[in-house]
Amino acid sequence: MKRKNKALLFLSVLCLGALAAGALCACGEDRTVTVVFHADGSEDVVIFSKAGSAVTPPEVPEKTGNFGYWDHDGSWNFERNTTIHAVYETTGLHYTLNSEKNAYSVDKGTMDPKTAELFIPSEYQGLPVEGIADNGFHTYAADEAQLDIHSVTLPEQLKYIDRMAFCSNENLCSVTLPESMIRLGNSAFSSTGLKSLTIPKNLQQIEISAFSQCEALESVVFLSDSISFGDAVFSASGLVSVSLPKKTKSIPARMFSLCSSLQTVEIPNGVTSIGEYAFAESGLRSIEIPSSVTSIGKSAFDSCYSLQSVKIATPSKLKTIGDSAFSVCESLQSFNLPDGVTSIETLAFANCNSLMSLTIPSSVETIEISAFMSWSAPQTFYVKGRTEAPEGWFGNWNNGCPVVWDA
Repeated sequence: MKRKNKALLFLSVLCLGALAAGALCACGEDRTVTVVFHADGSEDVVIFSKAGSAVTPPEVPEKTGNFGYWDHDGSWNFERNTTIHAVYETTGLHYTLNSEKNAYSVDKGTMDPKTAELFIPSEYQGLPVEGIADNGFHTYAADEAQLDIHSVTLPEQLKYIDRMAFCSNENLCSVTLPESMIRLGNSAFSSTGLKSLTIPKNLQQIEISAFSQCEALESVVFLSDSISFGDAVFSASGLVSVSLPKKTKSIPARMFSLCSSLQTVEIPNGVTSIGEYAFAESGLRSIEIPSSVTSIGKSAFDSCYSLQSVKIATPSKLKTIGDSAFSVCESLQSFNLPDGVTSIETLAFANCNSLMSLTIPSSVETIEISAFMSWSAPQTFYVKGRTEAPEGWFGNWNNGCPVVWDA
């Protein structure tokens, strides 16, 4: 009797175990997974499905001038929650094989001019796309069908953007430069609507006027320590403040000229020259010039009407204050001319009528004619180590202002 009861008990346990396993299996079969189909600029499509059941993907949201597909090449049977992203490629693009026949550059080809979102693929015919060609997506005012690009998505391995590639795309307000970038060509983004910019760490060269006349461009962040800049790179842009790369060697001609909103610039020690018209007609309020600078070029700060203070770090290597370097700085009140300066050139401080005094070190050998044009009493000169004007100073160098000799 006891053996029979044990057998019945064993069978009962087996049955209960089978029922429990069946319940577990049933729970597994009923488990819900969430699959999200995401496309920037469109509402996400969310599909709830039983784990392991096939999901039918929705249509990829349309973007004018682009071919779209889902970035997924596996099974459409999902065992876990998943997000699938849309990928786009602009149609009609033209590709040119480079001389080494190992990479392509791209231009607008026959793309739809109404394409607002431009997507450059990472490869073409099995080879990488490494560059944007000269005038690749330049839009001309005379064009019957001007481009209307608002944003650009660049491939991760892109190395260069050539001359005037995106010039005059006024509605282009967004671009991310990939880390692989090493060069930006002349006027590459000139006269575009860019609002902010991050320069990646591997970028080595930014050529002439690359971001000139970008009036909406308020900020730029440099992740690279060393960049070779061409002339007028940010001329007439909307920049408000700038901190230059740590290993910058020179500030080229017109680099920040006509930047009326520019208030502050951090110039790193190591810069040796400030080029002609570098900051002319900018909105600078103050500037600190590092001790490494040896020359301030012609009209470098000409007509900086809001500039109030110039501080030159000492001991300084500065030798030359160029023609019209600080001419018409009407608000300038503070300026220290360091020992070692040998030449103050024509119109260097002309019309600086708020600068009430200036100390001239004994190292100054030449003061060119009209260096202090329009100065008048009570503006005063304090001259160190001299009791009279040497031969290299023009007779009217002080315009009759008071002079304190051997100050």
